[in-house]
Amino acid sequence: MKLRFEHNSLRLRVRKSDLEKLSADGVVIETVAFSPTALFTYKLRLDPNGLQTHAHWKENGLTVCIPEAQGVEWIRSEEVAIENKLSVDSVNQLLILIEKDFPCKDQNDEDQADTFRELAEKTASAIC
Repeated sequence: MKLRFEHNSLRLRVRKSDLEKLSADGVVIETVAFSPTALFTYKLRLDPNGLQTHAHWKENGLTVCIPEAQGVEWIRSEEVAIENKLSVDSVNQLLILIEKDFPCKDQNDEDQADTFRELAEKTASAIC
């Protein structure tokens, strides 16, 4: 699972194996070690009580939650993305975008076996 940030937006790109784990366990977890004591963890979780896709920060970690029914349908379908905008305050919104990972045409050195090549071919695009 890959995580990207840009001004008031976060984007998760999930591979086939991530969706298999999400379907089986209800969560996918990744950790980035900045030092032996400084770890950043990010998770994608199916929320059985969730009403909308949302994100929250707690104890050096980010959790993105998808309502379980929506997530299960998305996993099984050819739908590429789940998107939601959350109000942060009276001025700002946070865009959350969760996408099935397509192979990148210009990054031949990256292992692309676990990407959604068949969806990319159907939509005639690559999301990088």
